[in-house]
Amino acid sequence: MESIFLQRSDIAGLKIMKYDPDWILYKLDNDTLLKCFNVKNKTNEEKAEFLYTKGNKINYIASYDMPENNFKAFVFVDGRLVGYTFENVFKKGYRKLTYLDYKSKQKRIDILKKTKEHILSLNDVGITYGNIVTDNILYNPTKDRVLLSNMDDAKVKKYDFDVKNSYMIEYLKNNTKNPMFLDSYMFNLETVTYLDGVFYPNVLDYLKTGKMPEELDNNISNKIVNEMIYLDNDYSGRFLIDHAKASIRKRTK
Repeated sequence: MESIFLQRSDIAGLKIMKYDPDWILYKLDNDTLLKCFNVKNKTNEEKAEFLYTKGNKINYIASYDMPENNFKAFVFVDGRLVGYTFENVFKKGYRKLTYLDYKSKQKRIDILKKTKEHILSLNDVGITYGNIVTDNILYNPTKDRVLLSNMDDAKVKKYDFDVKNSYMIEYLKNNTKNPMFLDSYMFNLETVTYLDGVFYPNVLDYLKTGKMPEELDNNISNKIVNEMIYLDNDYSGRFLIDHAKASIRKRTK
């Protein structure tokens, strides 16, 4: 990874693309985005550990030929790492699934299948993504290609997640025997959410009522959901999308 050195005034003049409590995304130029980490509430020791971990994660991911390897350079201000630049993937045609809310259920299923294969390819090289939600899944309709955003938050080898949502915390607490299945668990929740339009924070409650999207309402899927709900250390990591019905309705409504 290359490094670039900026002044605070250089960043202050940039257009903000998105603000998050943990980071700010800027547009550096037409082809490049800049993600700056928010470390204001961390002690000096916490800052040092946080930035060391981020740097190692990014270096690891950048060593592989994968869609997420769109890193360009580490960014330093006053000698301290503040973030990194990466390709403007939105200019290249990628959009969040939130903004590509296809009415065709078959199209949704096809994208979910591609996402599943993509997640498995990350797992194969020691990356557990974790926070799998529609906003983090990017899809390029022209290239028919998926990638996941905010990869620097993932678990990479010995470096843990930077942020865990409530579902990740619950899974890892109750399923210590099979932590490697976290991504399949999270993706199964997202599969139900995307096919049935369930408000994400309530998707597990939705499943506890015994409801399933029509496309997944079969004995195998219901057995997988039962494993997900009770998390008794026997969750097998199977994917719901593998058992979608061959014949489905074409529109969501």
